[in-house]
Amino acid sequence: MLKLILFSALFAVVSSEKLRYDNFCLYKVLPDSNEHVKYLNSLYEESDGLEFWIAPRDAGDYVSVVATPERRDEFERSLQKRSINYKVMLQNIQEALDNQVVGRRKRDVSNEMFWTNYQTMEDIYNWLQYLATNHSNLVSLIHAGTSYEGRNITGVKISRGSGDKKFFIEGGQVAADWLSPTVITYLIDQLVKGVDPEARAVTEEFEWHIFPITNPDGHEYSQDAITVGRRAMGSLAVKYNTQYTVGNSRQVFDGATGAIADWAKYRFNPPVVATYALRDEGSWGYTLPVDQVKPTCEETYDSILAIYLFLVTFACASAKFRFDNYTLYKILPENERHISLLRGLQEDARFDFWTDPSPLLNFVSVLSSPGYKHELENFLNENDIQFTISLPDVQDAISKEKIGSYVRSEPNSMRWDTYYKNEDINNWLDSLAIAYPNIVTVVVGGRTFEGREIKGVKISHGSGRRAIFIESGIHAREWIAPATTNYIINELLTSNNADTMAAARDYDWYIFPVTNPDGYIWSHEQFRMWRKNRRPITADAVGVDLNRNWNSNWLVHGSSLDPSTDNYAGPGPFSEPESRSLSEYIRGINNIELYLSMHSFNLATGGSIDWVKSHLNVPLVYCYELRDRGEYGFLLPPEQILDNSQEVMDSLLEIIHQAKRFGYMDSGSDILRVSVLSILSFCIVYLLKIKLHIEEIFS
Repeated sequence: MLKLILFSALFAVVSSEKLRYDNFCLYKVLPDSNEHVKYLNSLYEESDGLEFWIAPRDAGDYVSVVATPERRDEFERSLQKRSINYKVMLQNIQEALDNQVVGRRKRDVSNEMFWTNYQTMEDIYNWLQYLATNHSNLVSLIHAGTSYEGRNITGVKISRGSGDKKFFIEGGQVAADWLSPTVITYLIDQLVKGVDPEARAVTEEFEWHIFPITNPDGHEYSQDAITVGRRAMGSLAVKYNTQYTVGNSRQVFDGATGAIADWAKYRFNPPVVATYALRDEGSWGYTLPVDQVKPTCEETYDSILAIYLFLVTFACASAKFRFDNYTLYKILPENERHISLLRGLQEDARFDFWTDPSPLLNFVSVLSSPGYKHELENFLNENDIQFTISLPDVQDAISKEKIGSYVRSEPNSMRWDTYYKNEDINNWLDSLAIAYPNIVTVVVGGRTFEGREIKGVKISHGSGRRAIFIESGIHAREWIAPATTNYIINELLTSNNADTMAAARDYDWYIFPVTNPDGYIWSHEQFRMWRKNRRPITADAVGVDLNRNWNSNWLVHGSSLDPSTDNYAGPGPFSEPESRSLSEYIRGINNIELYLSMHSFNLATGGSIDWVKSHLNVPLVYCYELRDRGEYGFLLPPEQILDNSQEVMDSLLEIIHQAKRFGYMDSGSDILRVSVLSILSFCIVYLLKIKLHIEEIFS
């Protein structure tokens, strides 16, 4: 898997001639209000006689500005007039540049490299060749291509083992970036010649692909023409106590996007994508003295080792969680007092409430770890609340869940007695579009925090029809919901039943089996009972309940502002990319007549159905709460998938039938439409009959 560290000291060439910067002055400006930032942005856009090495972003973030000798006095007066604090860091930039150049003398590096000054491209390439020749069992030359002027983009591959995990590092993208190639050659030297155990370990466990200079034409030109432009530098804090900036390209590069790190994250979704902005933080700007080169190299190398240790720790910590001796309770409250007590207990993060305490439900499902189940039982007994144990060992039920593998390009190989991973579901949807090219279109309803597509299908026999929208899998652990939704898709395409064929033919169907792919994948690979998405919220909390994050009745019922809880509603409505992008997609669909949201069980507010009803005025909006009634909860045995799916399909056809009776879901405009309440009442009765039938089967 690709691991990418992007080293970059950004430097844009602003002149084609060799320039001198006699009496050019470097300022460190400290805006402390939005008005200050606004004014500096106006100067940034003007750029006459001023060069912003670090652009204005937010109040409290320093800005580096170079002023020409002619503009210095006017610039300082304008800052003083607006009470904007500043410091003069360099009175004469040319002196610092002269010192920088003196440190860059050519030398013979046939077998050694020094990090007491900057290095030329010729130095670097000769040294890489030397390493590949004299350490051929460890180092090999690699080429990523050629530049516009025909120069090779040369790097090295370093590996002591045969692991498939990869670390990718590149630098020198921007022409006059002298620091990052020098830092990268230091890292190469340590990986090849380093004597500490970590250096050997990282080359045994990872295959390193390292390119010191990815813009050889510009780098070569910058060695002959000293030019100054905008370039971002931060620093690292390991050995030398310097502050550092590390993050994505927008966080580091003055808020800019479109860098290679953005592309790598989007294209490959590796676990670590980082952008380093190297020294310094305003004192020297782009004129970092050569005596700071080696300290920068050493602290950067230390930080790379820290990332390696994190990856190793992460790999150990991310072993799939087991629920051995976790117990599922079916609690039976009998009055308002019991419900109130259980609602108070729900705030205790030690207990996982699979259903909310409510007068509308006659039971509450709660999962407890082995360490707290006696405390839970004592609480219930002390308050005369009846309970039964549905699953004494939840891991036993998890181990019995069958996970199928879809045979790509064979749509009929999808089965209804097993659960499927997100990749298999998406591959099946792709196969359907190939098998039914005139009917099925793969659609993308949005993107997740980790960059995955929210994939679905549109089933249509022609344009201009009213639409039915079905979404499921917004709660990661509710595996029965995507399984049921997949069954509906399959029936619409393959069934010979007259009602099913008519339903498929008469409407445009937009169906999304998994609307929380990040969480769904996590529930398969790491933590079976995961519910939320995967966006980090705090140092100790990950994820937002996406079905509490929609902008209608947000935080009214069944949700929390505590990030550590499973029903955390987020910092605000539509704070999450999944709910926000999916809502935008839904808003773009015309004539949605029926909207269905598939869940296992447990109702709340702030979900998709509230928003669809209140903001889009869709006539018919329902939430399915699928099997079961507290015996297995979210761990419905795979052998019940087909029966569950068939009864849902029957009820869906009945909803369509009754809707048409009452004037809904019909293309005619002269049919009298009665209130939604009438049809809702009828459908509720019908669905209750199904639930009663289910209870009779399993009682």
